[in-house]
Amino acid sequence: MIELRSISIRQPWLDLILRGKKKFELREWNPDFRGPVALHSPIRIDFHAAHFFGYREPCKLECGKVLGIANLTSVTEFNEERYVQTLTEHLSIQPFTRIIYAISFSDILVLPHPIAAKGKQLLFTLEEEISKKIINQLPPNNTFNLIHQL
Repeated sequence: MIELRSISIRQPWLDLILRGKKKFELREWNPDFRGPVALHSPIRIDFHAAHFFGYREPCKLECGKVLGIANLTSVTEFNEERYVQTLTEHLSIQPFTRIIYAISFSDILVLPHPIAAKGKQLLFTLEEEISKKIINQLPPNNTFNLIHQL
């Protein structure tokens, strides 16, 4: 049985992560999991952010699909000072209002063939069929340690 976890990240934020422009994903909750996670784009798009970051046709961003995989490596609690110091890394366009958590990913891999999937809040476990489709797209020498679970 395969239990690959996933995190839903709205567009254009996920696109910015996949392109290496956004280094931290900010959340109000602290995930206790470290390891491989599928990167899912929900159906809703943050149009304000998309226009702010110069996306001319945000409706063309892939949504409702798993677009990549990465290792969730660390989570750092951000206070207002740290939030301001790292603006160019997390790219948030919202003012700081409370303590938040910055999730860091490594080994980010864009899937050659996005996989349609429903998202959920927080970290969630993908259906086994979707997990297998993701694993089948990984290169032979990947860093995700998932192949042994098949």
